[in-house]
Amino acid sequence: MQLFTQAKNTLSTLKEKPFKLKKDMQLLFESNLKTITGLQLIKSEFIIKGQRFDTVAYDPDSKAFISLIAFINN
Repeated sequence: MQLFTQAKNTLSTLKEKPFKLKKDMQLLFESNLKTITGLQLIKSEFIIKGQRFDTVAYDPDSKAFISLIAFINN
């Protein structure tokens, strides 16, 4: 899907800027989690019973904890 930026009445295609590291993508996502998803960040890199979760968040609307996103950088 192409994304565009707008300047007055003109659209320009946004150029892709790949992440060098998976962690960079994760940090950007978690820093903007509320804006992107409406969820509240609880913990990054959470491990319980040998299972690792990249991002754990809380959904105040459903009052539920959510494990989010396996960040993969190809």
